[in-house]
Amino acid sequence: MSSAAWFVAVIVALAAVLGATGRADIDVIGALIWLALAFGGVLPVSRLLGGFGSDAVLLVGSMMAVAEALRRVGAADRLARWLLRRAASGERQARLTFTLTGAVLSALIETTAGTVGLLPMVARLGREGSVKPERLYLMGALGAMAGGILTVVGTSGNVVANGVLAGLGQPVFGYLEPARLGVFIVAISALYALTVSGRLLPQPGGVALDQAIGALRAYVAEVRVEAGSSWAGRSLREAALPAEAGVDVLAVMRGTRRRTDPGPDEVLRAGDVLLVTGPATAVAGLSAVGDTPAAPPAAEGLIPPGSAWVGATLATLRARGAGLRVLGIWRHGQTLTGRLGNVRLLAGDVLLARGERDAFAAMQAAGHIAWLNPVEAPEGDRGRGALRGLLVPLLVLAGFVVAAASDRVDLGLAGFAAAVAMVVGGCLDAADGYGAVQWKVLVLLAGVIPLGEAISKTGLASELARGLLVLGRLWGRQAALAGLCVAAALLTQVLSNVATAAVMTPVAVLLAQGSGLAVKACVAAVLVSVLCTPLTAMASKPTILVQEAGGYRTSDYLRIGIPFSIACVTAAVLLAPLLWPA
Repeated sequence: MSSAAWFVAVIVALAAVLGATGRADIDVIGALIWLALAFGGVLPVSRLLGGFGSDAVLLVGSMMAVAEALRRVGAADRLARWLLRRAASGERQARLTFTLTGAVLSALIETTAGTVGLLPMVARLGREGSVKPERLYLMGALGAMAGGILTVVGTSGNVVANGVLAGLGQPVFGYLEPARLGVFIVAISALYALTVSGRLLPQPGGVALDQAIGALRAYVAEVRVEAGSSWAGRSLREAALPAEAGVDVLAVMRGTRRRTDPGPDEVLRAGDVLLVTGPATAVAGLSAVGDTPAAPPAAEGLIPPGSAWVGATLATLRARGAGLRVLGIWRHGQTLTGRLGNVRLLAGDVLLARGERDAFAAMQAAGHIAWLNPVEAPEGDRGRGALRGLLVPLLVLAGFVVAAASDRVDLGLAGFAAAVAMVVGGCLDAADGYGAVQWKVLVLLAGVIPLGEAISKTGLASELARGLLVLGRLWGRQAALAGLCVAAALLTQVLSNVATAAVMTPVAVLLAQGSGLAVKACVAAVLVSVLCTPLTAMASKPTILVQEAGGYRTSDYLRIGIPFSIACVTAAVLLAPLLWPA
């Protein structure tokens, strides 16, 4: 293997380490890949710059704006609510309903946005019925992953694979072409939901959000004793905080003085700040110190991957000025303490916040946070007016699908036209459209698309394909395809779906050329292996999103993910060569 191939292999390995350890954000990984390829002389800068100007980047950015418009008019939410009514008849029906709902939402607005749209629906069903939400979150994620194979825009990995194919001079997938295989994957997820998943899903008893709302999870929050409060001038014993409010007072802060573990005779004064700990309901109720009769509602929300809040602090975001007051932060099974305003937020953090419903709805619509409590639309957005408001975005979406499915219009051009139409049609402000674009994802795409070309040019792909072809000569070409899929499934556990698709697509092309299989058959099988193998929480964005929501452990992912992954990969290996014959 040449030195250039070894160099590219090291780049992939380092990117995998950074992704697995979380030491760098996805945009930083994309930028580092780009810079390494540039300074290593693997590709000329003109070719590297092509990643930023590719159709893939234009398409993904445009579809983010389109998805934002659909969220703002409530199209996805209305679809989910309509299906929610069909999930109330029992857990088995609920598992099927949310699996199919996740698939439909992913096909329309991408896997991450589809999963975010499911979270409050599952939580609401758990509060209103006998079905436990932790038995449903993961099924919704599996459906969302399966639905990502239905269209080219279902996941960024599909778009990247198309970009790499174009760079290698190979035919690309049409908008609905992946659905040839995708419908079988969705059918597998539906059958899985109806049958064995009921025995494999974790039984209630873990740390899950609906249980936390029911007072099983503790938060630490700061509560100020306002002037005029009934607590001012009374001792902790007289205020009966621990007994009646359901919280423990950890400290009393008065100016620069801090009294840790105060006794029951500690007298409170106006202006004191109490550091308290307790379950979500107690802390939220206590945050309205001063006997406020109509306190704003409180809710728990999950910060999704790609949120603009990831990496920021509450002080930077000025959350209070936006009509949102964060009372506590729960991170991976632990309650964060200290000054919350200085804590850098991470994807998967759960915030306990108080604010007006309009503020909740605005934050959710912007994709910053996914509220686990149902966030109702403002009164002015309901009724017939809201239904009329759906007409324009749905027509735009239908026009995009028709244009893209016809294969007569470039996908990037069709997506950009749809985004512009949403703005012109009044569904989305231009500023909101720009704000909906997740620039981190676009930087990652721009970095990994040239990586696919570099893997092919340096001979690294041919070395990997040569090993698989040896396997094919021993046990047949489908054995070689199976080896490719297993490699892709393992790599995606430590590397992002997007980067894995870029790495494995050129290998799939060379394997197809050496084995007599169709190029699209091999690439389609790789895409299924990259997206539909939830063996760990880090396997995909949907599995990351539901980890905290369902309180899932690694063993839960392995137990539910291994049979699902085997079924999906087997279907891809057997069906893809038949659906795309050589």
